[in-house]
Amino acid sequence: MRLFRKRKGAEEKGRVERRSHSYTLMIVPSAHSRVRRLVVSERTLRLMVASAGAAALLFALLGISFVRGMFQAAELDRLRAETVAQREKTAQLARGLVDMENAMSRLRKFEARLRTAFDLDHRAADREKTPAIGGGEKSLADMLSGQEVRQADLAGQVDRDLAQLRGRVETQEQGLSDLVSYLEDRRSLMAATPSILPTRGWVTSGFQWRSDPFTQNKTMHRGLDISSPLGTSIVAPADGLVTAVGREAELGNMVSLEHGYGLQTRYGHASRVLVRAGQQVRRGQMIALVGNTGKSTGPHLHYEVLRNGVPVDPQDYVIN
Repeated sequence: MRLFRKRKGAEEKGRVERRSHSYTLMIVPSAHSRVRRLVVSERTLRLMVASAGAAALLFALLGISFVRGMFQAAELDRLRAETVAQREKTAQLARGLVDMENAMSRLRKFEARLRTAFDLDHRAADREKTPAIGGGEKSLADMLSGQEVRQADLAGQVDRDLAQLRGRVETQEQGLSDLVSYLEDRRSLMAATPSILPTRGWVTSGFQWRSDPFTQNKTMHRGLDISSPLGTSIVAPADGLVTAVGREAELGNMVSLEHGYGLQTRYGHASRVLVRAGQQVRRGQMIALVGNTGKSTGPHLHYEVLRNGVPVDPQDYVIN
């Protein structure tokens, strides 16, 4: 019985010793200081280690969250800056489109004035009546003048106006191309129209019926007789091609020019011809000298204008 109690007491003492197992930490502040001992139970030590681990994990998580937050904040700032830059670019593009539309409007008005001046068709005027770009509920100019404009609304209006502008540019280009072609043709016609007198002097006989100075018979005088001193310059009244150079019984030394558009001119009684057949001449270029050759009563130029082969009054073409 005593042996059983002694053994039982020893087991309980071992359990207590195992439960109360502790650790002693020796702390030496310096070589001459007294050693300090800190006794920590195993349970307390485990709690301290667990707390330190939890604190380290918490700090790690907080650090990761902080770094991630910094990156997110930087990315957000970058996106905000990019959004502001895009908004400004869109606004600049919108302002450029408004300026372009204003320029297109001025160009349409100018084309309309040109067409009116030259008595052309009024397609340009009809185009001028069409609605301006952005003519919907709210134009770009209205949107830009407002205080608050949604980026999506502004970008959408820019896209719509760009599509309309492409069509307007194509239409305007075609209209101006037609106008340029017409003006080029008119310029060519103007250059080919005999609009100046070919020599200096006095018109002594016009395009009319008169008595022939040699036969006294009434005949049709098919040109102008311009009295001028012998050797006075005779110039081309328009651009043209020399088609004939020679001598005739009535006109003496003569020159014939083809100007195009059905217009021809002839020059007679020259003392000297200065051009050759097949030569291109310009308005104002010297082609002959006044003379008294052929059937003539004195130094003068006989000047004819023919339209589609029919003689017409040269005075109708003279503007100087």
